[in-house]
Amino acid sequence: MDIRKAITVAVIAVSCVGGGATAGVADAAPTSVPEYCSANPYNSANGFILPGKVVRGPQAVAAGRTVALYRAQSTVNGGFYDWAEIHGAGAGSDRVWMDVSSDGGKHWDQCGPFNRSSRYYTPATRESSNSSVEFRACGDVLVNGSRVHACTTWF
Repeated sequence: MDIRKAITVAVIAVSCVGGGATAGVADAAPTSVPEYCSANPYNSANGFILPGKVVRGPQAVAAGRTVALYRAQSTVNGGFYDWAEIHGAGAGSDRVWMDVSSDGGKHWDQCGPFNRSSRYYTPATRESSNSSVEFRACGDVLVNGSRVHACTTWF
């Protein structure tokens, strides 16, 4: 296992020890971007083979928007990376995030949320050789003053 993969698994494991996140966490503003949530899939310096392939989704959020989990391989290190995107006729209040779990989805940490006004995708996270590490894409939109959200299944 290379050092990046080991760091990714360690960060996810430590993040999830305290009981994990709940769906309500998406309503809180992130205090910082986790270390594993860092590669920009649309920056050519990262060498991603684009376009990414949809591996989970799309899932309906509301008002014509959908979220999907994408996967692409990097030519820089040959690793596979996952990230979340939200699509459809959107608004700046739309949000997208990716949940990452090291225990098969029982607990998770969150990469995001990111407002659509700044981007429609999350940073990418390198996949782990640990089969317990899974990802899912989530998003929410503001409908009549309330947040409506949806997530893909775990991958």
